[in-house]
Amino acid sequence: MNDSNRSGRDLRPLMRPSSVAVVGASPRGNRGSRVLRNLARFGYQGTVFAVHPRADEVEGVACHPDLASLPDVPELVAVALNEHASVDVLEQAGELGVRAAVLIAAGFEPGAETTARARAVVDRHDMVVCGPNCYGVYDRSTGAAVYSGGLLAPLPAGPVGLILQSGAMSHSVIEPAQGRVLGIESIVTTGSELTVGVADQLAWMVDNPRVGVVGIYLEGLRDPRGFGIAALRAAELDKPVVVLSTGRSPRGRAAARAHTGAVIGDQSALAGYLDSLGVVQVSDVDEFRETLMLLGSGRRATGSAVAAVSISGGASSLFADVAEEVGLALPPLSEPGAAALTERLPLITAPGNPLDMTGMAADDVDLFVDLAATVAAEPGLGGLVLLLNHAARVEGVRLYRAQAGALIDIAASASVPAVAVAVAGGPADPELAEILAAAGIPLLLGLRPAAVALRAWTGVRRRPTTWAPPPARAGGPGVPGDLAGAAALRTLAEAGVPTVEERVVGDPAELAALVRDWGSVVIKADHPRMLHKSDLGAVAVDVTDPEAAVGQARRIAALLPPGDPAGRVIAQRFVSRATAEVLVGVVRDPQVGLTLTVAPGGTLAELFGPARSHPLPVGRAAVERLLDAEPLASLLAGYRGAPPGDRVALVDAVLAFAGLLTRDGAGVAAAEVNPLLVLAAGEGVVAVDARLIADTDSTEGHGDRHLSIRAENQ
Repeated sequence: MNDSNRSGRDLRPLMRPSSVAVVGASPRGNRGSRVLRNLARFGYQGTVFAVHPRADEVEGVACHPDLASLPDVPELVAVALNEHASVDVLEQAGELGVRAAVLIAAGFEPGAETTARARAVVDRHDMVVCGPNCYGVYDRSTGAAVYSGGLLAPLPAGPVGLILQSGAMSHSVIEPAQGRVLGIESIVTTGSELTVGVADQLAWMVDNPRVGVVGIYLEGLRDPRGFGIAALRAAELDKPVVVLSTGRSPRGRAAARAHTGAVIGDQSALAGYLDSLGVVQVSDVDEFRETLMLLGSGRRATGSAVAAVSISGGASSLFADVAEEVGLALPPLSEPGAAALTERLPLITAPGNPLDMTGMAADDVDLFVDLAATVAAEPGLGGLVLLLNHAARVEGVRLYRAQAGALIDIAASASVPAVAVAVAGGPADPELAEILAAAGIPLLLGLRPAAVALRAWTGVRRRPTTWAPPPARAGGPGVPGDLAGAAALRTLAEAGVPTVEERVVGDPAELAALVRDWGSVVIKADHPRMLHKSDLGAVAVDVTDPEAAVGQARRIAALLPPGDPAGRVIAQRFVSRATAEVLVGVVRDPQVGLTLTVAPGGTLAELFGPARSHPLPVGRAAVERLLDAEPLASLLAGYRGAPPGDRVALVDAVLAFAGLLTRDGAGVAAAEVNPLLVLAAGEGVVAVDARLIADTDSTEGHGDRHLSIRAENQ
């Protein structure tokens, strides 16, 4: 294994230290003594020191009064003291040549003097640090459990690596899986990430041959570039990455002024970023745990869909509903398969997927096996799912233990892997779990978490990756300040976005002549402070009478704000043959940077809710994926009799717009074209209004700032 991760930091002294000193462990018991206990429990073979100014020993380890009195310099120091004393120990460790540290204490607030001191120490001595405010790290292969939290022992071995920004989340992930074999290779609780963050740890785990799937609990993303590079490598190596993210990333005040801010939403920027990397996203800790369990089971789905069987009609119906809600494919049974099932189960005239085998199969094991095996033989399946109504230790559980045994027999001869799903969450019946675990068949708890896990299992290796590292700095001259209306359209036109033909309204006679020449015009105000002109009555559409056009121009001129900058009235050629109005926008997200979305546009842009997004830069494949999202896809295909829109021209325009922002958007908080009129296939697109909003809330270098904000999940 390459000890240095892709960011250049050598994490081996932190993750697999040859020696550990624990400072602050107490004979009375505390987090430091728990670290010593965990090192012993998990068989760490390296040298262990304990540091305490008065005690003779803690947890059977002889104590030394300070680091300087140790017989050898430890490779890693775990510090279980308050934040002020922790920095003093960190300074002493750095002077001695210690290479890594785990800082357990909280209290290192962003901007605080203690935090600044700690950062200066680790920078001066080139140390790698886990924490502060963390449990620590665990590496199964070496037994290096430099971990101040409680861990089940023995912890089942397996390919799962956990990166958790909240150490306490480890209990919710690991403990409910007890007896169901969630195999763990590595755990890192990153805490406040003084030096080593999620991106560094992801790179380490991707390069660890013992880790086959990575689970990340994410509260804030500080290094989107490094994370993206590591996640792409994970995809190349066929190592799924599962993310449960939480919190809220506030948009800048300027971005909230744009339609795009509402369309992208607080959650969608991070979700779009993760989606572009092929990352599996889940919504709660139960989905997180069950997904990791299934992906780490060693059983690979053989197709993109599953079939389910149960002796319960209720379980079958509920699973069908949940599967549709989460996007898990349950294909209909083939005609030969349905005919064979009907012959064996004449009470069912139209067998479906899921298959309700009825109470007859509950009383007849041979019938159960025959029916389930027939379903397992359906073509193109990724797996067979057995729905169990009981998982807890109750009188009727003997029936489900018998069904588990029958499932094992079916799986032994079937060409698809088998998965058992308990309809309810809660504790698993230990004997049922043991029966299935011995055969290597995963037991998932709860219909919705199981359906989400199955969706990931059947689709994770077919997820496209479209992310590309953004340029370190914009190379162009930059977009100047706030631009709206005609000025914004000129900027877009220079970038290659097709824009509507327009004129400044001056002399009434010239306007009348323009109406006669064009046939129909749109008259609107042009002022940087008038962003939602339709709401202000500052737009007149499809004006065909010259005299009426002059009247509308005078009315709209009266609405212009007084003073500087001076506003004006413009006339645009009216475009009557659009098949769809589209919003193309970019918003600067505090975590992932400039993020693109394409959605239904016009005055109803916000009505459709958050749309799919993608971080800049983008390529054609990424834009096509944005256009495939509903309801936009239906609009572009020709909704309610309208002709299909010109997707090729739309993609070209979006790429031109996105390219402008990628090159010159360093000072932009938000930018949008709304609407971009999409004409019929082969006729092109036309931008009729646009705005660019300067980023006044922050300075250059967003991605390099230390963030204390939290990011909201999809």
